[in-house]
Amino acid sequence: MASTRVRTPVRQSRAERREQTRTKLLDAATRVFARRGYHGATLDEVAAEAGFTKGALYYNFADKEDLFLALLDTHIESRIELLHDLAGRRAPAEARLAEGTERTASSLRDDREWSLLYLEFAAFAARDARFRRKLEQRLGAVHEAMVDVVEALAPDPAALALPADTLALGIGALVDGVAFGRLLRPGAIPDDLLAQMVALIWSAGKPGATRATSRPRRRPRRRSAR
Repeated sequence: MASTRVRTPVRQSRAERREQTRTKLLDAATRVFARRGYHGATLDEVAAEAGFTKGALYYNFADKEDLFLALLDTHIESRIELLHDLAGRRAPAEARLAEGTERTASSLRDDREWSLLYLEFAAFAARDARFRRKLEQRLGAVHEAMVDVVEALAPDPAALALPADTLALGIGALVDGVAFGRLLRPGAIPDDLLAQMVALIWSAGKPGATRATSRPRRRPRRRSAR
């Protein structure tokens, strides 16, 4: 008679258990912050949403701001990974741009909670200089990755009609604008708007396009009525 072998359950290490707890807390915090806003949310509510005690939350995060920044970091890392992936591809520039904008637009469409959170990050940073410095540091990393993409798409970055840094700023601002627009006027923002506008920016800035002047044209001064 063949003996049945009893499988011993695989025990998780302490680090694995902590990472699993941290992930659940971050998922719960995403929902609570999106639902209540930064100031309205409490750590008690986040812990209850995740099914843990408040002590478990404090074991993983120092305070509410630390939890808030950890949420931002997860999305920043995801965006940077996407940009690095696009920069490393060998496909034509237009194809990589189309893929990148489609993946970004899909994220904005399917993850409304993150768009709400990002709007909350921006509003909080505008009022708090200390937090703004922390946010700027993280957004700076995204911008540098975007510059790498622009330079990778151009056969000769020096021949770009606009500097790679300027193009990266424009594309980043466009993504933010579409994200906020979808929150405020969801029915007015077509799904393909981001792709169309990024393609337009790239066609104006890519090598061979007319080079923009370095100085903006001054507006004529209005004469004061006497």
